[in-house]
Amino acid sequence: MLFNENTKLGQTYYRMREFCKIHKLELFGVFLLVVFLIAGIPWLMEHLVIRNNYKSVIGNSEWVGFLSSYLGGVIGGFITLGGVFLTLKFYRKQDKDKIRSEKKQQMTALYWFFQFKIEIVQSWFSSYEEMENETPAIPVGDLLTKDDFVFCFERLESVQEVFGQEPAEKMMNFYSELDSLQWVYRKLTRYNDNRDRYSQEQLLEAYEEFKDRVRVVNDLIETEYKQELEDIRKFTNDEPLG
Repeated sequence: MLFNENTKLGQTYYRMREFCKIHKLELFGVFLLVVFLIAGIPWLMEHLVIRNNYKSVIGNSEWVGFLSSYLGGVIGGFITLGGVFLTLKFYRKQDKDKIRSEKKQQMTALYWFFQFKIEIVQSWFSSYEEMENETPAIPVGDLLTKDDFVFCFERLESVQEVFGQEPAEKMMNFYSELDSLQWVYRKLTRYNDNRDRYSQEQLLEAYEEFKDRVRVVNDLIETEYKQELEDIRKFTNDEPLG
């Protein structure tokens, strides 16, 4: 490695290398222009100034000095302006790439957040389908935690910026469905943990309510929310959306 990326010199070197990589066509055009000017300006002065038949109150040397200064200033100004333009374009692209990278990180976290919740719901659904005629065991562990809403809401802003308001609202509705399932789950665990306060009939009703809610949410995952999650996955992997 030529330069250490952690040093200021190394950061400048790799930034300039990235700049040249992005703008290699523009820089090649500037190189050709410079070559043309270096070779062409002396030829033009020779044939248009020194060897012309027009009379002037000043001599050729004065004209050559004046035109050299004038053209040098104009060309230098254009080169400076072009350099500033390319630099601004480069930093705008860097900012755009940085924002996109941050959105990808946010949406990657959101994707795996929902995938983890989906796996929990599907495992509940599978276990209850297998025990359709029996009283199933109550799952251990909450579907959602108290910090999940803030985590989800903050990252849904990136979904709205990339895909629009409707997909973001749809994912928020998905969270609401999970939250409603969580509420039914806590009701069931409360009845089960306090059997002395609730009758067996109430407990069985809570079982059935929970099973029905799991079934509804599982169906919604398949019919309503899978496409949005697939679009998020494609965006985070730079795959074409469709």
